[in-house]
Amino acid sequence: MEATKIRKLIESTRALADELEAMLEAEGDIAPKPAVTYDPDLEPYDPLRAALRDADVRDKATRDQKNRGILMLFSTLYAINQRQRRGLGGSELRDLVHSVGYSDLRSLNRWEDNSMGRDADGFRWVTARGHREWIVDLSSKLRIGLPADLMAWVEPPVTLQKRTTPSTKA
Repeated sequence: MEATKIRKLIESTRALADELEAMLEAEGDIAPKPAVTYDPDLEPYDPLRAALRDADVRDKATRDQKNRGILMLFSTLYAINQRQRRGLGGSELRDLVHSVGYSDLRSLNRWEDNSMGRDADGFRWVTARGHREWIVDLSSKLRIGLPADLMAWVEPPVTLQKRTTPSTKA
C-alpha cells in the first residue's frame, strides 16, 4: 500500500477513535481525556498521536536519536497501559519495536523485570522504574513535553510477573 494512502487511513482511523471517545465521554462511560498543555519551551509529543521525529535506535543512529527511540518506545507503551488500561503484546508490540528501529522483540529483554514487566497473560507494562528513568528523566533530558497523564506514575491494575528464565517470546 502506498505511504500516502496509509497515512490517510491512519488519520481517518484516529478521527473515528476521537469521535467514539467523545460519545463515550458524553454518555459518562469513560473519564474525559486530561487537558493537554505543553511547556512552550519543550517539543510537544503525544505518543498515541504521532511518531517522535528522529527516533531511531539502530547502530548508526546518534545518541540523541537512540534516546528519542527509547522515549518513543516507553511512552507509547505507557500511554497504552494508562489510557487503555491494558498491556501490549503480539503484533502490536512487534510493530512498536520495529517503529523505533529494533529488529525484533529480543531487544526488549534488557528491560525485563526492571523497566518493564509482563502480566499473567504475557502482555508488557511499564514499571515505576521504567517510567521514572525512560519517560520522566529522558523526556526532561531531551526537552520533550509529554501530556500530564504520561508524566504521572500510576500503578498497573495487574500484578507483574517475575521472569525466571531468559525469554525471547513476546
